[in-house]
Amino acid sequence: MVRHELWVPMCCCAGFLGAPLGMLPAALVLRKDPHLGSASGFAVSFISIGLGVIVPAAVTLWHGFRIDDLALDMLRDEWLQQGVSKVEVDKVLDGLLGVGPMSVVATAAIAALSAGVIGAVVAGLTDRRHRRRALPPPVPS
Repeated sequence: MVRHELWVPMCCCAGFLGAPLGMLPAALVLRKDPHLGSASGFAVSFISIGLGVIVPAAVTLWHGFRIDDLALDMLRDEWLQQGVSKVEVDKVLDGLLGVGPMSVVATAAIAALSAGVIGAVVAGLTDRRHRRRALPPPVPS
């Protein structure tokens, strides 16, 4: 991601981003073997989405987290126009620059975990449905 300031809002919604992404690897693996359990669904989705998310996160951290001066000036001007004091604006912008690298790591971790959880749910529901069909009908007494 070229615009590093987008990592911070992505961190807030990473769970919602990782969940739908986690369904795809689980669904693809379940087409091959519909009897996979929840743990396998978690592992497949967690690893595949985790590897996909780690690449942009690593590139961002490798180059160093930084926000354009133009973007910082635009944020500063907008908040000052809304009546926020200059001291508060400076505190928020310094905090944003301080938590930036942490938000990159948190985004990658939360997206991978939420993908894994959805993969476990999809695999668990599919496995349960197949086991229910395989059970013999109840014997009347």
